[in-house]
Amino acid sequence: MNVNLRRGGPEGPRGPRGYEDGMDEEMDNSQMSPRPTRRGSSGPWMLVGTIVVVLIILGVVFKDSLFSGKKATPGKIASSDYQAVFLTNGQVYFGALSEAENTYVNLRKIYYLQVTPNLQTQGTVEGGNPPPAQQQLSLVKLGNELHGPVDEMFINREQILFIEDLKDDGRVVQAIKEFEASTAQ
Repeated sequence: MNVNLRRGGPEGPRGPRGYEDGMDEEMDNSQMSPRPTRRGSSGPWMLVGTIVVVLIILGVVFKDSLFSGKKATPGKIASSDYQAVFLTNGQVYFGALSEAENTYVNLRKIYYLQVTPNLQTQGTVEGGNPPPAQQQLSLVKLGNELHGPVDEMFINREQILFIEDLKDDGRVVQAIKEFEASTAQ
């Protein structure tokens, strides 16, 4: 095959490639250089534009969950059930939780645990040391404190570590029911 380089592009002054010096010899497809197909310069920009549009749509759809700062909320909160609310400062409150989807959750019928050391020590342990003081836990109803708080609390969601539903036959709920029964008489 005779290949001549000519000015004027692939077709040159004498016609399309494969026709040299008037010869009608055709080139097979493997010898022909492919002609670039022009799709336009919008190919990469079209992809970038599509990605940007999809990201904007996702941002609009999920903006509340992405940017509100709210933490996940429990699936079901019944106003008649009791929950344990664990706070970031280590305090635990027990009560009826409502409005869990808001910035401030509402807790009513509030109880908390109070630790009191048992000061009575009997005997000594080996080595002459007194036995370690035992701690006694008691469930206290909110409202009897010095400052006289109302039996309702609004807790910032940012201060809540987690929330647990309490069983009706659990020790805390049984103690709450016993206390409420004794005060109702």
